[in-house]
Amino acid sequence: MKIAIIGAGISGLTLGNLIFSNKNQEIEFQIFEKRKKDHKDSGGIQLSPNATNILNIIGFKKLDYANFHLPKSINFLDLLSGEKIFDLNILDISSRDKPYICIKRSVLIDFLLNRLQKDIVNFNKEVINIKNIDNYKKIIFSDGTSYLSDLIISADGVFSKIRDKEFNRDQLSFSGSVAFRTDYIKSSEIFELQKENISVFMGPSSHSVLYPLNKEKDFNFVSIISKKGLKVDKEDWTKNINNFNDLFYEKMKNWNNNLRNIIKNKKISCWPIFKVKTIDSRIQNNIILIGDAAHAIVPYHAQGAAQSIEDAYLLYKHLKKNNLYLNIQNFQKIRKKRILEVEKRSNVNQFIFHLSNNYLKFLRKNILKFLLKNRVFVKIYFNKLFNHKP
Repeated sequence: MKIAIIGAGISGLTLGNLIFSNKNQEIEFQIFEKRKKDHKDSGGIQLSPNATNILNIIGFKKLDYANFHLPKSINFLDLLSGEKIFDLNILDISSRDKPYICIKRSVLIDFLLNRLQKDIVNFNKEVINIKNIDNYKKIIFSDGTSYLSDLIISADGVFSKIRDKEFNRDQLSFSGSVAFRTDYIKSSEIFELQKENISVFMGPSSHSVLYPLNKEKDFNFVSIISKKGLKVDKEDWTKNINNFNDLFYEKMKNWNNNLRNIIKNKKISCWPIFKVKTIDSRIQNNIILIGDAAHAIVPYHAQGAAQSIEDAYLLYKHLKKNNLYLNIQNFQKIRKKRILEVEKRSNVNQFIFHLSNNYLKFLRKNILKFLLKNRVFVKIYFNKLFNHKP
């Protein structure tokens, strides 16, 4: 069986590694990426135990400790005052074999790329058309080349052109939130915070996250701001950048002095957060959607990368030539249920993080402070998310 994986992001490369590392003789595959080989993604990501458990199958444990960070806790603080509200002990929700880590996205991508043969991943390959040739799919690229496959795995991100062309067009919608990021911040620029841990600042209709990424203590900063009635041009959201920047600096005026001082001279980049509706069918005409192409959700539970990795793993387990259609239907059913559960949790976190009512903030502080100190509750609540076995 010949497979074309479109997209060399986290989901596409994870799937490729699982196929390659297990020497699956039934599957011949190639990965196609529209960007150039020297493109580097900026920003950090958090990988929870449900993700690292899968990555360990393809040798993630061998990655040098200098390239990532193992936080001990998540500290929740008030965005306006800087006061610590409560904390979550990460050691209660992870283990040595299934750690919770912070890492640069580019480091994870390089790890996944370097474990594949160089002739498997093809860069500068933008898909412009897909044709049906007998029982095969012919993929035509912008450079005039083509590739014939039995199955196409579309892992080309939230703005997937394959999804838009081959599936319904109404699945992408603006979430009402915008993300803002600085360049990496050095440890020497950070004061009055526990540098070994993740800091989550919760504020009215917004929250910010700051965490270390490696031994050198490069820090990742991201802020997410929500606003009712905020409009975005889906076709060209860059038209809205000035409005986004105005929103950020207006919010930033009220932040605690410590956080403002950390980022005040930093260059800010921004992007609107789009959601992809969880559809009933993510397979159509021998094309399967995975990762953000299938289910981009709001990032309030640090599960974007983890769910892409889960997608890749479960799809790999179901890629068997015999009864392929039934296998894929089962994959689709399992993943839809899982994504809806994660999406609900993310929505709950958005509500909790972005509270503005003082009475509700008082309840949040006291209730969660009590619950998160209860190890039994923590293990029960987070076990379903972090110890999930696809």
